[in-house]
Amino acid sequence: MMDWNNIQREFDRVNAMSCKPVGMQKYKAGHIFDENMSVKWNRDKLAEENKKFQDEVARLNTLKNKGLLAVHELVYQKIQEDIGHDLPRAAAEKILKNGGVVFGAAYNADLFVEHICIEDINGLYKLKGSKYVESTTNSTYSKVLSYLKNGKKVLYSGTPCQIAGLKKFLGKDYENLFTMDLICHGVPSERLFHKYLEWQSGQLGGKIIYCGFRDKDVGGCSCNGSCSHGYGRSFSALSRP
Repeated sequence: MMDWNNIQREFDRVNAMSCKPVGMQKYKAGHIFDENMSVKWNRDKLAEENKKFQDEVARLNTLKNKGLLAVHELVYQKIQEDIGHDLPRAAAEKILKNGGVVFGAAYNADLFVEHICIEDINGLYKLKGSKYVESTTNSTYSKVLSYLKNGKKVLYSGTPCQIAGLKKFLGKDYENLFTMDLICHGVPSERLFHKYLEWQSGQLGGKIIYCGFRDKDVGGCSCNGSCSHGYGRSFSALSRP
C-alpha cells in the first residue's frame, strides 16, 4: 500500500497529463473561395481534421480521468487503512522503534474504553478507530512514571484534561515524555454508550461485539457508525455531519 507521499506524487503525475493533442490543432474556417467545389472540399477537410482533434481530446481526457479515479481509489484505501487513528502512527512507531512505549485509548472485551500501554508495533492496531466515549485511564499514570524513571521514552495520547491530569500527577517535566492532546468537544459517558449498545443489541438480535465511529464503508468523511454481532453487521447513524 502506498503512503501519503507516494499518493501525492501519483496525483501530481496524473494531474500534469496534458489533454491537448500533440502536433494537432483545431482549424477555424477563415478562407473564402469562389469555386463551389473548393468550398466543399475545404469544408469537408476541415470537418475531418476537427473530428480527429476532438476524438484525440476525448481519448486523452478519458486517460487522465481514469488515472485520477485510480488515485482516488488509492486515497480511499489509505483512509480505510488509517481509519481514525487515535494518534499518528508514524510518531508511535518512532517511539516504539527506539525502545519506548505508547499509551492510548482502546476497547476492552466488554467494549469499555480504557487507556492501555503498547510495547510493540504489532499492538498498535488496538488504538485504531475514533472513540467518542469517556476513557478510563486506570493505572496508566503510575506506569508512565515508572517508565520515565527508568529512562524509557513515553508517548501518551488522550484528551486535553487527561494530559493535564498526567502532568499534574507527574509533578514535573520529563524530557523523555511526549504527549498528544486530541481535539475534544465533549464525550458521552460510558453508561450512556452502553445503554445505546443494549438498544442496538435488541435491534440486531444478538450481543454487540464491535462498535465503530466514523465508519468509512459509506464514505471517506462519514459521520456514521457501525455495530456488529456474531451473526452479521448493521449500520446506524450515531451522529450527523
